[in-house]
Amino acid sequence: MKNSVKEYIKEIDLSSTEAYKQLLEIFTEKYPMPVLTVPIKAKTVMCRSMQNLSESNFIDFKDLSYPPKEVIKGYSRVNRPFEQIFYASDSHETNLIELLPYWSSLVNEGDTIAVTIGFWQLDVDILVGIIPDLENKSLMDFIKESQFSKDFIRNIDDWKEINRYFKAQGFYDNNIYKFSSAFCKAVIENIKLLGDSAQGVLYTSVQNKVGWNIALNPNFVDKHLHLVRVGKQLIRRNRDENGRPSYDNFQTPIIARVLDKKNRKIIW
Repeated sequence: MKNSVKEYIKEIDLSSTEAYKQLLEIFTEKYPMPVLTVPIKAKTVMCRSMQNLSESNFIDFKDLSYPPKEVIKGYSRVNRPFEQIFYASDSHETNLIELLPYWSSLVNEGDTIAVTIGFWQLDVDILVGIIPDLENKSLMDFIKESQFSKDFIRNIDDWKEINRYFKAQGFYDNNIYKFSSAFCKAVIENIKLLGDSAQGVLYTSVQNKVGWNIALNPNFVDKHLHLVRVGKQLIRRNRDENGRPSYDNFQTPIIARVLDKKNRKIIW
């Protein structure tokens, strides 16, 4: 029997078509990690951004929510192909920075893009699994307040190894997402085995390193997450720095005049 998560992981070829299944088996059966859960309070606001691919404004609430199943072709931080997940961040700054590498392939140096930011508010307290990051204070503050903090300290070396994959940018290596999505699936399944129900997973921001991201169950989102504000702003791409895209001109957003909650429409 192996004594660390690293010993199991090194035997997996992440480029293999069987990698997701093998990783899920490790994290649910062979070497399940202690479950770490934290609460997210009602009235918490989180942000999700979408690039405007035309001059038109987004007008439907659903356009700023999770994508249709048929467009989800690959793995992402938490989801498998064709699995719907609502991704958001603790602030619009975190969310914009997280998404900039994905937009870079569509934008040339000196060009400007329009981005719409939705601000979504919880109407109930929820429980989520958490992927700790020792270098992210805002994320670790959740752990410090949790009854499971001792479990984290006891398994700190394993968590460091796992977090190495969550801090890697999957845009440049999609196998990273194969790992992280399998681990998140195991987190949710292991929480169920303990008799609890988690609505998502909380994890670190790769790009700004001080914020956090969250992935939520779409069925929960439809019932308990409400769009409370929408803004649109322009961003200009600058010269790449260290092989990565850089941007500036984070202008003050233009705020939508009315959110028609009855018809779920955005009025500019």
